[in-house]
Amino acid sequence: MAIAAMRTHIKPVLHESRLRSAVVASELLFSVGMVIALAVWLGAKRALAVRRRTRQAQVACFGASSQGTIAAIQRPFLLDSCTRFYFDFTPAGAPEPLRVCHVVHDWLDELSCTPPPIGASVSVRYLPEAPREAVIAVLAPTLTQTKAGREPERSQEPGNSRVRERRSSCGVA
Repeated sequence: MAIAAMRTHIKPVLHESRLRSAVVASELLFSVGMVIALAVWLGAKRALAVRRRTRQAQVACFGASSQGTIAAIQRPFLLDSCTRFYFDFTPAGAPEPLRVCHVVHDWLDELSCTPPPIGASVSVRYLPEAPREAVIAVLAPTLTQTKAGREPERSQEPGNSRVRERRSSCGVA
């Protein structure tokens, strides 16, 4: 009789410990899954940012010039670390202006120039076959920045160093 009572007492205890182990294992699996998902998301975000910066640098180097006007500025919000500059410009041969978004991945206080305010007139670079990929020339990264991952050295000579810097980084003297 005493053995039968012990068996009934032991079975619920074993069942509870297995249940606890299953709960702990599921919590651990969930935590590991979240860390992996976060790592994949951050990696994909970084890869897309590098790709976008490289494309912006190519457009800035080899694109046609135009004038545009800053229409709006969207500051970083929550998990987004990018600042977006919306601007209007009219590509050559287009009947009406286009509104395009230039994404800046750097913090605004780390930029090498002062960001343009809303309503400012800016120089725009664009590829005639893809005018929706236009960039603001002053804010666009240069090819040397995207390849080396750093800011190119600036000349101490008077004048527009940004123009000389862009031409030298594009391979134009």
